[in-house]
Order: sequence, then C-alpha cells, then structure tokens
Amino acid sequence: MSQPTRLTRLTMPSVPPPPYTPEYLPPQSPSTDREPDTSAPDLSRLELRLVASTAISQSNYDCSCVLDNQFLLLGHSANGIQVIHLPTDGKPKTLIRIRARDMLVLESCRTLLIIAGRYKQVRCYSLDAVLKLCYTVTGVNPSLSPADDSIPTVDAWQNSLSPSAKKPSNNISRMNIIRNSISSDNLSCTDGLLECYYKFPDSKDALGLYSYHTRTSVFVTVLHKNELAIWQRKQGDQLELFGRLKNYWLPKKPVSISFADDRSSLRLILPVFPSEASVIDLRDNRVYMFELKEQVEELYKSGWQREQLNNAAGNSSTSSSNYSSNNHSPRSPTLPLSFMRPSNPTPCPLIQWTSLIQLPFYPDHLPATSVTTDYSIPPSYATVVSTAPSESPDPVVLPSTSAPRLFFATLGKQSFILDLSGALFSTQSWVWQDEPEHIEFIELVTSDWCAVGFCRESVEVVHLKTGQRAQPVMAGLPIRYLGKWEYSPDKIHSQSKTTLKGLFWSCNSKDKVLVYMLRANQ
Repeated sequence: MSQPTRLTRLTMPSVPPPPYTPEYLPPQSPSTDREPDTSAPDLSRLELRLVASTAISQSNYDCSCVLDNQFLLLGHSANGIQVIHLPTDGKPKTLIRIRARDMLVLESCRTLLIIAGRYKQVRCYSLDAVLKLCYTVTGVNPSLSPADDSIPTVDAWQNSLSPSAKKPSNNISRMNIIRNSISSDNLSCTDGLLECYYKFPDSKDALGLYSYHTRTSVFVTVLHKNELAIWQRKQGDQLELFGRLKNYWLPKKPVSISFADDRSSLRLILPVFPSEASVIDLRDNRVYMFELKEQVEELYKSGWQREQLNNAAGNSSTSSSNYSSNNHSPRSPTLPLSFMRPSNPTPCPLIQWTSLIQLPFYPDHLPATSVTTDYSIPPSYATVVSTAPSESPDPVVLPSTSAPRLFFATLGKQSFILDLSGALFSTQSWVWQDEPEHIEFIELVTSDWCAVGFCRESVEVVHLKTGQRAQPVMAGLPIRYLGKWEYSPDKIHSQSKTTLKGLFWSCNSKDKVLVYMLRANQ
C-alpha cells in the first residue's frame, strides 16, 4: 500500500497521488520572489492515503463505515461487505456476501444498520457480532474481540419484539443465513456467536440512512423514493428495538438530507431538492420553504457572472486564485471593468440547490469586515480609544451564545453561510470548480476549518476563513463518496463531541477500484 501523501500549504504536490490522468495534472507553480502569504492555511496537516486497491472494474464501492476505530467495512455490489484492518493496511477480505447500499454505525446502541438484500430493506445487526467476524476474518488478536455474552441470541431478539410488530417471524432472520454466506474458511470459532438480525418493518426500497443522537435517544431517518420515515429508540441496550416515530411524504427524491438542532435537541429535518430547500419542523410537523433573501440571490448572480467572464477570458483558474487570495469581499471584480459589462450578457439561470447543512461550529474566525451587520457588533470602547485616528477598528463578530443556528448553503458552484431565515451571515462566498454532490468539514487546527467537496470527477478543498480554493485533491475520474470515520471518546452518550478522523471515497482507474482516505493530523 502506498505511503500517505502530505498536502503542502494551499498548493497540492507537484506530482499528485494517483489516479490523476495526464490531462488533469495540476500545473507547476511558477517561482516568485514574493514573500509567502502568512494568511494562507497550512494544508500540510492534510494527509491523503490510499487505503485499498482491488482489481474490480465492472462496479464501484457503494458505502463504508469504521468499526472499533480500526476495521473499515466497504459495501460492494459484487463482493458484498468487505473488511480492511486500517492499522495494518491489509487486503480487503469479504465478510458477508450481501450487497450493502448504505451502512450506519450506532456505537451507543451496539448496533449496525445496513440497507441490504434484493429488496433493499433496513437490517439491524448486533455490532458486537459483526466485530467478532472482523477479528476472525482479518486474523487480528482474538482476545480483543467482544465477549460471547455481549452478543444477543435469537431468543433474546425474539423476546424483545413488541406485541404490535407485524409478522415477527419475518422480521427476525437466523444468522445461519449469514453464516452460509461468509467466505472465510476458519469460522468454526464463530459458530453460535452470530445469532440473528432483524429488519425494519415496511422498509423495502430504502435509499439512504441518516442518524442523530441525543443523550437519551437515537433518531434514524430512512429515505425512500417519496417518503421519509423517522425511527427512534433509547440509548443503551442493543435489544431495544426501533419504533417508527413519523412519516413524511416527499414530492420526489431529494438531492441531500440533513438534521438541525437548537444546541440541545433535534428540531429540524432539511430535505433539499434541485429547485428548492424545505424545512420540516419536528415539534409541530410544519413544513415550509427555505426562502433566500434578495442579497443572497444578488451575490449568487454576481458570482455566476464573474465565472462566465473568467471562462470567456480563458484565465478562470488564475483569476479565481488572485481573487481569493487578495480579497475578502466577493464584491470585488477579478477582471478589468471593461470586461464586466458585456454587450449581450447571458441571463443568469435559476438557482440550483445542492445541499443545506447546519454548521458543526460557529464561524467566529471569519474576517470581521465580511460579517453582516446582523451578526457583528461595534468594537469595544478600549479598542476604539487605543486606535490611531487614521485607522478604523474592525467590528466584532457576534458571540455564538447570541447567534442563532447557521447553515452552509451550496447553490451550484457557490456556497454561503446563512441563518434559518435565509439571510447572509457573511458576504464572503466559497466557490467550487465543479458542483459538489456532498460536503464535509475538516478542522485543520483549533477553529481553523476546511470544507471538502466531493464532485462527480474531483475532490476539492476550500478554506473557510480565507475563501481560498486549493487545487483538486483528485480529478479526472468518477468519484463516489463512501462515508466518514468519526470517533467519540464517550461511546455510551454519542451526543458528546466527536472527532472526524477521516473521509473515504472510491474511484475507478482502468482495471482497478481505488479507495482513498483524507484526514487531518492535529
């Protein structure tokens, strides 16, 4: 397996990691005598690692999750669920021969949810039972695997079914079905340990799984073609079954779904469609549109026009770089004014939504001059009196205790930070080279964040504080986001702060499927 690649400052390595194609190789940065930009983020903390390389060309991986902070599970359409021991970079080994379309780890409940099988139903497995398999198949020290008495039996699962469950015999499946599907030849020690799993009732044709944790409960949203089903269960005992909480009808399949809280409990579900974003309030079941303020639309249109002008001038990448590094305000043009007023301007198309995500942090490190008046306050009296008459002190960002919830809204190739009313938090925008289909956040150092966008054929990184966009981490091949690796020191109460340890994606390169991980070494 290849050694990890460090990403240096805001420019990627001159020889990027595979699978770059020749036409997508980043250009060499010209040598200059200018002083280094001290405000630029230090991307050397980002580490790119090739996790797996398999000789499979006909299909890609669909999903992933990490168990016990060391086992990476990969869901594949042909080879089933495969396992990799991350500390040793072992070869992927088939764990269960079922197609897993999505996986969700709930450590506080000691359960693993998988959309699997011909009917794409949601299956609930014992996490300890699957871990037992992982230790056996990978050959890791078996003394570290879960104890036998931590794995529930068929009778235990059956007794935990509520009287109202429909056809319990069809919801509980004995593990010998799975045992016959295991490819390892040395599974005698696991006989009788993996007993059963159960299926969520009425969960056929599920498309995705999403979770939210509180100190007392776990909420799981199952996405169907025209429906959102919300399930809930208490934290703790893995024999506690999920119960259906609510169902919401959808006009069509959303492009993304996210949760939002009020810093204490789950309040909103945010389904996003190409032409609009909706808000579902769980307190009163009210559904309403996420309306963008006029200032956001104007900022989007100016960004779109700037992109068209840059493309027409043939120097889009150079102009974007100069614009990002020298201007905090997105209103500053990147081309001469003669280019800013074309004789026959192309009308701006309708806004296309990509995602709406509640920020997992408060962006109080953004340039104070870019924060709107709704979220900034005058500087302190001591700052004003100590400032020279020729200088003007910057405003101060509103403290997080006084600010409402903030969201990272992505419209096409542009992202903005908005509040729930659709108003701007900051006039700064973050511009992507391609439209991201999925966005995650990585903390480089304390309160210094980057957004990672997974596009169809590239993986991009933008720095939130400066708005600078790095060269693509990867480009030129079909990309599929698989999942993230999160670690919580408190496995009993998953609402405690979690640490992002890595982002996984896969891509097809000639006759191989490659799996990569991007992480920050803090």
